Amino acid sequence: MEKKNQINLAMDGKEIVCEPGKTILTVARDNNIEIPTLCYDPRLEPYGSCLLCVVEVEGIDKLLLSCTTEVRDGMIIKTNNEKIYKARKNALELLLSNHFADCRGPCYEKCPADVNPQGYLALANAGKYKEALELIRETNPFPLVCGRICVRYCEGACRRKDVDSPVAINFVKRYVADLESDHLERPIIQQHNGHNAVPSDIDDILLQRDGLTGQNSTEGHGETDEVTGDGNGHRQIVPFDQLLLETELPVQQVKHNLAQQKEHQ
Repeated sequence: MEKKNQINLAMDGKEIVCEPGKTILTVARDNNIEIPTLCYDPRLEPYGSCLLCVVEVEGIDKLLLSCTTEVRDGMIIKTNNEKIYKARKNALELLLSNHFADCRGPCYEKCPADVNPQGYLALANAGKYKEALELIRETNPFPLVCGRICVRYCEGACRRKDVDSPVAINFVKRYVADLESDHLERPIIQQHNGHNAVPSDIDDILLQRDGLTGQNSTEGHGETDEVTGDGNGHRQIVPFDQLLLETELPVQQVKHNLAQQKEHQ
């Protein structure tokens, strides 16, 4: 026995019973009938700006937007025929005629170095780490250094935080820079005992510079600080950015950049 206020309609030859108040698009999706969309989001009020979700309703001359049109009893709906296909194709071509999929997101706009986070995140996600690093270097020649002292305005503006948390944009930049750094010549650090040491990683560089003892702990301090020895048995807090700039890391980066320039000349 049918419930009161139910609506009976046909969509692509399929008999459907649904509740009133729904749109053609939602009824289609409830019944596994695909209608393409670009601007539709179930969390928002339908806007109907992309024009891709058009359908044909028997008895109506023009095509209707399925995302904004509520179903009515007795509707006979077609979601895919030649007329609909051509209308969708025309709408998509109009969208692409002046849109190159290069919209600048807030992360891009907030970057002081004008680096393209959207671009290098997409490249890194595809496993193209070298290409990601090359894109970063178009406007920032020091990703190895900046990956450690970046102020991360991009992450503060990232829209992802409205869903859960910002994308770790800076860590991706640091990661692709470090991948290349692993194959660069290591700086040799002169120690007070007269022996040279080749550090194995950035932590060694930070802690061996100028005779630092290697004793370090961030317990009770900000993650951007290092607790180091001063060579006289005393311990002191050194801001991370200061410690970094006192190492050979920037020199290493500059040498590599100059070598790359020579290769491309």
